[in-house]
Amino acid sequence: MTAIIGIKSYSGSKEIILAADSQMTDFEDNRIPVSKVTGFNKIAIGKDWAMGFAGIYCPPLRSFFKVLRSESGSSSLIENAINNKYFSEVNELNTKIARKYGDDCSAHFLLASSKPELGIYFVDKMGNVLERPVYEDDNPEYLAIGSGSDSARDYLEKKVDKYLEGDGITHDMALRYAYESIEQTDDLYTGGPIEIVVVKEDSVNNYGSRLRRAARKAVRTELENIIRETER
Repeated sequence: MTAIIGIKSYSGSKEIILAADSQMTDFEDNRIPVSKVTGFNKIAIGKDWAMGFAGIYCPPLRSFFKVLRSESGSSSLIENAINNKYFSEVNELNTKIARKYGDDCSAHFLLASSKPELGIYFVDKMGNVLERPVYEDDNPEYLAIGSGSDSARDYLEKKVDKYLEGDGITHDMALRYAYESIEQTDDLYTGGPIEIVVVKEDSVNNYGSRLRRAARKAVRTELENIIRETER
């Protein structure tokens, strides 16, 4: 359960912005939430790609990302999947997950990559690499997956759609609206510090830790203000 957002910024410098919440929810019998942990990274990155997941974080998924991050697996696996419009390793992953945890725990993904060209894709649980989910009317300029996706998508429609027929989505719009679309959601299973990843044609950078440090610093600063106010 989560919210993963992807937005294309093609006005000026071309880039893909991915944003994700950081809350992991544990379930009893895969249905009843029993605990929550925040500060969890849901976007894996490589030299020229970033991939956010919605689903249950489990050993098969950890192994999948380990292979993607390896020198032998990373770019070639992802570029082949995009070219073929099919990610066989995702199908294999979800077969393993379904056998042990049940089909409801299957993972699906948002994938941003600069190879073979800069683009963003939805990867369904069967491994199909699509411009958008077949069951949604998402604008391919932005995509959303996870339990908080409906709320995030509604927010993006209000903020972004009016720019698509004009000058396009700028860098600052993409960053701001990706962050805010998750920040404003009232989904029970979406929460915690927000992670931002910027994928450009020549670089991939994750700013999640920087945002978390800034948030902690702001809280500490406000705490000192409260101490000064209340000691009078």
